[in-house]
Amino acid sequence: MEITVYLANGQSHAFSQPDQNVARMVLADLMPGRLFGSSSIIFGSGANCTLLKTTSVSRIDVLTDEPVSIAPTIRDSARVIESNDEFSLRAKAAVKALGDGVAPGQAYQGYLRFELTGGHSLLVELERVLAQQAQFFTNLHRLVEGPAIMFPHPRGGAIFLNVTNIVSVTASPGFAEYPKGTVLAEPR
Repeated sequence: MEITVYLANGQSHAFSQPDQNVARMVLADLMPGRLFGSSSIIFGSGANCTLLKTTSVSRIDVLTDEPVSIAPTIRDSARVIESNDEFSLRAKAAVKALGDGVAPGQAYQGYLRFELTGGHSLLVELERVLAQQAQFFTNLHRLVEGPAIMFPHPRGGAIFLNVTNIVSVTASPGFAEYPKGTVLAEPR
């Protein structure tokens, strides 16, 4: 198991756990609420120990061949894209295909760019059908109300985002309708 911790100051720390039995125990305990639910996270072994303030952690990637329990609504509809170029091409194609935005009831592939403190980001492709656009914003608000969001890692394992350190979420394509109070403006 390989773990990379991305910090709000732009740095990252790498950790590993070569013992499969210990890795399984660690994975069983890695839940978003528990991971980011206290004031610090300790990564330790017999050789050394690192204590990180939870507020300083933007993202944690856990790479493993072991199964990881991820909420079915995210596991079945979200795919992390590791290449910024691939993400940009797909997002542009989706915007071009949908013109004036996603209409209510329309199936679509959406692209979410989570910008995190420290200059880190996470690129996610979603497959969705929404009865109304307000549902998208309700779901997004629900995601960012908890302590963390968990996505499947494309190479096996999971990615944990510390909600506290999400700077912005950009969705492409946009929508044909927006909830009241939205500032209607286009990016330049």
